[in-house]
Amino acid sequence: MAPSILAPTATSGFLPTPAPTSAPLLLPVSFDSTLGVVLVATLVSFGIYGVNLHQVWRYNNRYSHSDSWAIKAVVLCMSVADTMHSAMLAHMCYYYLVTNYVNPGASQSGVWSINLLPVSSATIIVLAQSFYARRVYLTNKKLWWLIIIIVILMITQLGFTIAAGVETYLAVTFKNWLHYIWTESVALAVAIGVDMILTCTAVATLWSNRTSFKDTNNVLNVLIVWTLNTCLLTTMLTVMCFISTILWPKDFFYIALNLVATKTYVSAVLAVLNSRESLSARIATSALQQSRSQRSIAGDNWQMMPISPTNPTSATFEVKTANTAPAFHKSHDLLAKPRGGHGF
Repeated sequence: MAPSILAPTATSGFLPTPAPTSAPLLLPVSFDSTLGVVLVATLVSFGIYGVNLHQVWRYNNRYSHSDSWAIKAVVLCMSVADTMHSAMLAHMCYYYLVTNYVNPGASQSGVWSINLLPVSSATIIVLAQSFYARRVYLTNKKLWWLIIIIVILMITQLGFTIAAGVETYLAVTFKNWLHYIWTESVALAVAIGVDMILTCTAVATLWSNRTSFKDTNNVLNVLIVWTLNTCLLTTMLTVMCFISTILWPKDFFYIALNLVATKTYVSAVLAVLNSRESLSARIATSALQQSRSQRSIAGDNWQMMPISPTNPTSATFEVKTANTAPAFHKSHDLLAKPRGGHGF
């Protein structure tokens, strides 16, 4: 029998009271598929956020003095939005896992940070997509009609996301929110569509610049693969998030995937900006090698030309060189604007 502690009373003086126990409090609720996956996604998101801060620092050291105000504004807005997004994640985890760690009922309702997360994520995604859309427009201004369609889709995406945030606030509980989760699904579907359009347009623009020269095509192939890899991770995560809203709406898998996907959008844009020098150097090296190869072929052809024995002191020859530099202009513009220029 557990020992007792005597507590004083007004009549008998002392009454036995139960002794404190160190036995853990057993909660009949499992958080593995809800707050558990959100916690794991938050840890991963903070790791990516650290990488993004390093990318911003690199950009500030290398390009901030030469880039246009538009690019600087995009980097600044995305950095601020990314920081606010991280602050919301920290507050959300602290509220559910620390402040209300013995209150399972608190996990059934939303707090302001989780209610604003959809809007914060959509803002970052729209900023990233706007950067890619402007880049495509600068590469081929004949696609203005496609840019208008993309802008309309981005506004639609942002509208459905704001509606999802408002419904999350009004629904109070996650059980009631299930009736409106379709708004989040529509927003994710539109985001996937915009990503696919931008990626396919970028790849098609690069492919249209292919020539009969092997070195030029090799560089374009590198740019195509690089473009696909840049957009592949964000699109895959968004697709997985969309599927989760349909298959597991009662769990928080879609929230966890959306947290990580949002961070990767920031990483992708910063990677595009910070890789311009290395890609430009690679393009210039390939162009130089191709030019030397053309001159070498022309020299070999000249050496093999027969000289008339009747007039061995003179010879007429013609050297043709191929200038392939223009083939790289559009592909380079597709990655980012040249340093010292205007726009994206």
